[in-house]
Amino acid sequence: MLSARWLRWHLLAAILMSLAWAGALLLQQQHREQQGIDQDQQALDRAESQLLDRFADMVNDLRFVASAHELHRVLTDRSDSAVDGVTALFEALLRDKPGYISARLFDDEGRMLARVDRRGDQLRRLPPATLARSDGQDLFDAARVLQPRMVYLARLALEVDNGTLALPHRPLLRAAVPLRIPGRPAMVLVLDRDAAPLLDGVVRQMNSPGAQAMIVDDLGYWLHHPEASQRWGAQLGAGTSLARRYPETWVAIQGARGERRDDSGTWSYRPLRPAPTISGIAGPIAAHGLWLLVHRPKQVLWLPQRVVDDPRFWIVQLLMLIFSGLLAQQRSRHHHWRRQQQQALQQVEAGAQAQRDMRERVYRLGLSLQTATTLHRFGEVLLSELARVLPLSVGALYLSDGRWLRAIAGYGLPDDVTLRQFKSGEGLLSEALASQQRITLAKLPPDYLEVRSALGQAPPSQLLLVPLWLRADKLGVLELGLTQPLSVIAEQTLRQCLPLIALHLANLRQRPDTDETPSDKTPTAAVQA
Repeated sequence: MLSARWLRWHLLAAILMSLAWAGALLLQQQHREQQGIDQDQQALDRAESQLLDRFADMVNDLRFVASAHELHRVLTDRSDSAVDGVTALFEALLRDKPGYISARLFDDEGRMLARVDRRGDQLRRLPPATLARSDGQDLFDAARVLQPRMVYLARLALEVDNGTLALPHRPLLRAAVPLRIPGRPAMVLVLDRDAAPLLDGVVRQMNSPGAQAMIVDDLGYWLHHPEASQRWGAQLGAGTSLARRYPETWVAIQGARGERRDDSGTWSYRPLRPAPTISGIAGPIAAHGLWLLVHRPKQVLWLPQRVVDDPRFWIVQLLMLIFSGLLAQQRSRHHHWRRQQQQALQQVEAGAQAQRDMRERVYRLGLSLQTATTLHRFGEVLLSELARVLPLSVGALYLSDGRWLRAIAGYGLPDDVTLRQFKSGEGLLSEALASQQRITLAKLPPDYLEVRSALGQAPPSQLLLVPLWLRADKLGVLELGLTQPLSVIAEQTLRQCLPLIALHLANLRQRPDTDETPSDKTPTAAVQA
């Protein structure tokens, strides 16, 4: 009787433990699946932010180039010198921005006036006789009817050369902006960017163990798929697409972000539509967007079949008893990990927002500098704008003509500080310009210079001598008195602004009507003595 009772209890306990074990495995599988979905959603957040940032960078670059003096000149002057100026501007852009592979300008009749292409590490300026009218005609037709400063973003597609796909295949992100003056048809500026590094970076953000990263266009074709043969089906004629292979999933993902389960596994998806985030854009990407997807193939969960007659069963039961006690601790750790991931994501988003704010400040600085028609006015605008983003209390801008350094503008200077000019090679200003290295002076003498306001006065805590140059041309020096050392964001902002300042200053100096009369104040009397 005891033996039979023990057997009955043993069999009942074995059955209950087997069910508990199977249930625990199911819970663990669901937990891992949900954890994978959470990871995929976070990866999609990062990928979406990165892709939107790259779109915004291209739009801002295109608008910045479109506002250049060379392009405003060619609107009314089609001479060879004007076109050469545009071509030189394109070369400078492609040299400074390695991601761009082509820059083109179409006149108001669709004829290409200027084109610069990147071939490997070399830039190639195409002669006017070789410029094909049809190359980029689709972008010209779409962009010429847009309002000023509207940017047309074309659909991501493989490069086409003279009507055929270029080999090796290379995806392009193309954008165009109209250039017009009142009463005349618009000219069109077109930029091409190599989209392969962009797509690869987005895919790296979405990839994780056991997951398949995909990018789909608005027609349902894969731009990226784990199988290379499935990519770019619209142009390569692969005949398959997400819309055809998984029609129900394609219909389901047309809404907002989320996840979906079907017979193939779990889908985490994110529609990417840049239009709400980036203002003033048009075209297929703006109207329809893209889709970012992460697919986790369905896995079959193994359940134990030999329970009573397998001696390993007892070991499994013991381990499962221990596991059941640790399950709560594991879930607690999981929630703690998720909180850490959310905090890390918030830090990443805060950093990305800081970068976007920095680019916006640089963009506003470029717009402000374009309003200056004289060197003196340029210096005043520059120092005033720098005071908005830097802890600047006093400053001056010096212009070099090769022999002398002359102050052309000042900011926040006391009335008793008089203007000086310096010979090349004299003082720290010349040293900074000659070495093309920034000079930082801390712990200034107490009687060096007083920064005054209505409430009091105090000396600056730090002095920066920042050289300005464009390629081999040494343009001048910025002397900046700071109330405190530069923060990381302020340092990055200054570094981003310097090439822009140098470019505008070089362009302004080349204009024949520029007024080079210096201002009458400068803070360098003590340090240059």
